[in-house]
Amino acid sequence: MELHVAKELPQCPEYFNFAYDVVDKWAAQLPSLQAMLWVDQQGKDPRSLDFAYFSRQSNRAAELWEIATAAIRIGIVVCPCPVLAVAHDIKYRAEASKASIFVGDTVSISKFKAVQHECPDIRTILQAAGSPLVDELQYSAELEKIPKHFVFKNTLPKTKWSDPSVIYFTSGTTGYMALELNVFFEAHVLTGSLWLGLEPGKLYWNLSEQGWAKAAWAWFAAWSCGAALFVQETVGPFNAESALDNLHNYPITTLCSPPTAYRQFVLPSRRKYFSQRPPLALEQCVGAGEPLNDEVIRIWEDMSGIKIRDGYGQTETTLVCGNLKGAKVKYGSMGLPVPGVPLTVVDEKGDESPAFQEGEIAIATTTSSGVRTINLFSGYLSPDGKVTLPQRKGKSCYWYLTGDRAYKDDDGYLWIGESPVPAARLVENNKDDIEVLSGPFEVESVLKKHPAVVESAVVASPDPDRVEVVKAFIVLEDSFKSRNPDSLVTELQEFCKKQTAPYKYPRRIQFVEPSFLPKTISGKIKRAELRALERRICSRSPKSPSHKLSMATDVNWELMEGIPQVEDPFIQKYLQGRDAMIRCLDFYFRKSMSPAAAVACKIISAIRRRELREVWTKDTEQDLASQSDEPLYPGMMFHLGRERMEKTDLWKIIEKMPKEAMIDLDLLCDLVLSLPNLYMSTSTPLVTAKDWETSPIHFQYFSNPPGQPGKRSILWEAGYTPMSFAPVQQLASVYPTGGIDGFRAWLKSRCTLSPEPSSHHRGVDDIWIQFQRTFQVVDSILYYEPVFRACMQQMLKELHEDGIRYVEFRLVFDFPYRRDRRDQPESDYEAFFQAFGEETEKFKLSPEGKGFHGARMIWTTVRTLSNRLIAENMKDCISIKQKFPGLVAGYDIVGQEEKGRTLADLVPVLFWFKKKCVEAGVDIPFFFHAGEWVGDGDETDHNLFDAILLGARRIGHALTLHKHPLLIDLVKEKKILIECCPISNEVLRLTSSIMTHPLPALLARAVPVALCNDDPTLLGYGKSRFTHDFCQVLNGLENVGLAGLAMMAENSISWSCFEDQNSSEWLRDILAGLAGTGVKAASLRDWRIEFERFCQWVTLEFGSEVDEDDEDDEDE
Repeated sequence: MELHVAKELPQCPEYFNFAYDVVDKWAAQLPSLQAMLWVDQQGKDPRSLDFAYFSRQSNRAAELWEIATAAIRIGIVVCPCPVLAVAHDIKYRAEASKASIFVGDTVSISKFKAVQHECPDIRTILQAAGSPLVDELQYSAELEKIPKHFVFKNTLPKTKWSDPSVIYFTSGTTGYMALELNVFFEAHVLTGSLWLGLEPGKLYWNLSEQGWAKAAWAWFAAWSCGAALFVQETVGPFNAESALDNLHNYPITTLCSPPTAYRQFVLPSRRKYFSQRPPLALEQCVGAGEPLNDEVIRIWEDMSGIKIRDGYGQTETTLVCGNLKGAKVKYGSMGLPVPGVPLTVVDEKGDESPAFQEGEIAIATTTSSGVRTINLFSGYLSPDGKVTLPQRKGKSCYWYLTGDRAYKDDDGYLWIGESPVPAARLVENNKDDIEVLSGPFEVESVLKKHPAVVESAVVASPDPDRVEVVKAFIVLEDSFKSRNPDSLVTELQEFCKKQTAPYKYPRRIQFVEPSFLPKTISGKIKRAELRALERRICSRSPKSPSHKLSMATDVNWELMEGIPQVEDPFIQKYLQGRDAMIRCLDFYFRKSMSPAAAVACKIISAIRRRELREVWTKDTEQDLASQSDEPLYPGMMFHLGRERMEKTDLWKIIEKMPKEAMIDLDLLCDLVLSLPNLYMSTSTPLVTAKDWETSPIHFQYFSNPPGQPGKRSILWEAGYTPMSFAPVQQLASVYPTGGIDGFRAWLKSRCTLSPEPSSHHRGVDDIWIQFQRTFQVVDSILYYEPVFRACMQQMLKELHEDGIRYVEFRLVFDFPYRRDRRDQPESDYEAFFQAFGEETEKFKLSPEGKGFHGARMIWTTVRTLSNRLIAENMKDCISIKQKFPGLVAGYDIVGQEEKGRTLADLVPVLFWFKKKCVEAGVDIPFFFHAGEWVGDGDETDHNLFDAILLGARRIGHALTLHKHPLLIDLVKEKKILIECCPISNEVLRLTSSIMTHPLPALLARAVPVALCNDDPTLLGYGKSRFTHDFCQVLNGLENVGLAGLAMMAENSISWSCFEDQNSSEWLRDILAGLAGTGVKAASLRDWRIEFERFCQWVTLEFGSEVDEDDEDDEDE
């Protein structure tokens, strides 16, 4: 792969400081060299400032450029903010950047004061202009306290060229920050010299508002080249005649403007004004934001004698491509890559696209010699301070993908937007040696020649017969707005046919107001939005003969009748509000996502769509289709779809996803067969098929063979004496069907719900009976110390491999626990918790447990017990909490809800428990199972009311919560998390599949939810995996996606009991989130870092899954 990269790159010194090495250098060499020409809002009262002035002032303090230069001098990072920013924007920037000083004028400080209480990091406010505000530091007064000839003696370490200097936000008000480093200063020399033609004595005017990145790039480029900046005090909306006045009144030599300004300059009404007040000293004109159509460039050249040279860059880059000074200019092109920038166009695989093949603009993050690309930012700054440069792996390098679509021509020139059709590759040469390439910009250029057209934007429009046709959105001159729209459409189409090849004319035309065209702040038309809107309009039209009529006629008739259009601002506002309601489940998480995470979301959505077509259909697997009459669909009944799910790419991805806050049956069977002196009994001989499936079995350790004279001990013989024990190893060796392997398979079937019992025709009670039988078997095996310790290690290992860093277990403490080689069970659970704590710490210290935070226990009691038995169990819980305070996290009541006692019935003993906790000096919060039922308005359903009233911090299942709007509001108000277990609910027949689960209803109401798995091994998951629940939700629910899963994973951390906290501390840490200072906040930050790594892995491994329609143009 050959890229347009200069052999000689600018050298980056080890140490560099813009104030010392640029400003002070020019001040020393040419003290009177002009650095800035400042004018007021009316373009009057000019002030000329030289480099010596800024060299002196930045040793003290002063307004924007003086303060910024001073900050860079001593290593302070600057974060400019646009004047148009509102209080919310300022708050977001202050919080995200963790700024400690706010500098502004009267207006901006007044905005900040409204949100100051939410910005605790801001310790100092400095007013730099405007009417003095009471209690605020005034820059002029503070400046007077510093001697005029003061020289700052820098005792701080010297700044390196790679040290941070400026932070900019990539999208205006939200999103992650683009961290700009001093490495850019070297690149700005190239921008200033090769594109702008700057040198000492030149005066450069960039029309960007001073809070945007392009204004800073102008500052760095001009001063690095010794040129001066023209700056006008902040004004309101752009005024073309005022701008032309500045060009006439002041010796501005170089102008950089967005396309919108040039289009205003060349309007017929402005041409006369321009002729009367021509520019005083203008030599160079450049455009940035989007390509200008050739007609505007030609008219401006006729007016001024200067060709406009377009260039391309982003907030994340400097100029990376441009029509450089002295090079051939191609109308509509963004030019050639800047020397030193390894820029090209790549396809979805990361391979360089051939000429005229559309792809994504990409920049190699390092050059072929391994040197870091200097025109590229260092990366996005996340809340935890980590800097991440999003990259996608290509064949020979890593690419930074800009998000903008383009193609190259045969000469390597870059063209933004859709590639022209092959027949349109002919190039017309004119007398000026300037090429015009056909395509969207050629059509726009032709339209601009018609007196009715002020501005146009051309995109592809879906068509049932031709696939796509040319569509033009046109802003009309005022005098043409009264014309009949149908006749004007025909006139414009005929005009285009005469001016260019007939097949290129716009078959569809829509007349719009100037505000209709979506643009970035710099004036770039967002064609991706126009294409999306056009697809929406076409999709709503009926597929009937009338659809083949000119849509221009239909749409223009609607406009004439006053019927609102989808694109109208107030309709768009309605749709945006509607989208916000639809997205409310993960809105705030999406708002805080990094660009890498956003890309990963798109990739996973694309994979889901592909697997819907290719995996969840019988068409692709005839062998499976012939074996089963079950319909195939994502989210189908878990037992039927599990094997297929585990073979998909989504499974592979979600398995690696960090989750957060269960027993391996193969390990359990191995232990049963290997441990010496383990015996087995059953309550009835295993004679009939029903006996094999349902007869209670029991395992127990005996140091010596139990004396059972005269008793038959082979369980499956008709003469077997019930409850007589026989050695497990002996029984397995003589198992009647398959010996040891057959015994192992049978034992596993008794420890789990098989697919058949959990199929659709079984009722809830039937499944619960099967479920409880599995508990009886597992409990008798698990709670023998050697088995429990081995299973703890295996379980923690599997959970950690599945992305879990912290876990809270629930166990019903009504089982007998036996220590190693002890015949008699323990009288309490002290030995159990001793083992639980030791095995958790052992795993954390092991190589496999690196990064694992820990495990705690939620003590549970069965709801069918009497108050006496429950109270005794509660006493045991309090006693263990006193002895092992770090291991007991909370208390719960479990069991089949509709068959047990309600929480209302248990209120007296629960109040008694809280009283005993206070007396014992412990705090054991409630984490109740409630609403694990399908009823409506009965006593079981009312458990939800009591769970909330009793102060539960989390509620398990809550399947009926969506039926109670009042309870939903209370859950949100009290910050109660719902623990959702979709597969458990399905297997227990509480829902038929994930597609009928109430989870979407809770998410739509912004109820805090976390995905959990409930007894995964017993329910037939195989291993103790969270991935099954995550993958089932992703497959079965349309409106979740990666962002929804991540939000629920993050919720599980926010509501985890990492440590004991009272109610106020608990609520404080939930509300603080990432910004908190405790264990929970640290865990959230760790998870965010892991999630970012996961998203980068998704992008690198599966980036080719995203097609053009999944991509949107990024704002400047």
